[in-house]
Amino acid sequence: RRRAAVAQARLERDAAGAELQRASETVVLDVAQRFLQVLLDDELRTVQGERLAASETHPEEVAEMPFLGINATHLPGCLRRDELAATYAEARGMTLPDLRWYFAFGNFKIAGIVQQLYARYVAGQTRDARYVDLGDVARYLLRRGLG
Repeated sequence: RRRAAVAQARLERDAAGAELQRASETVVLDVAQRFLQVLLDDELRTVQGERLAASETHPEEVAEMPFLGINATHLPGCLRRDELAATYAEARGMTLPDLRWYFAFGNFKIAGIVQQLYARYVAGQTRDARYVDLGDVARYLLRRGLG
């Protein structure tokens, strides 16, 4: 009997130790997740500020992406897409190929990333309200990529 009681006590001690370890790991992961959320929120705040600045510098290009409000060349002082391509070609002393394929590919690539984020939202893996319109954004990017 005594041996059985000692064996049972050891099992309970080991189970309690494992539960404590799991609880400690959970706390660490929760803290890390909250820290990363703070960093992400700060980054999104920065991006929103850039969007506001963009709407005042290149309104025609910003209007091109109504869901996102940003473009590759939306910041003050940046060249527009066609100006950037022309400047690059001139600096390299070359004629650029038709860039429409690259534009379409870029839109499809970003649409794929956006679809993955939206799928996580729809599946309930995240409740982040910022993801609610990503389905529309993905459809927009796909249409935009098709020209």
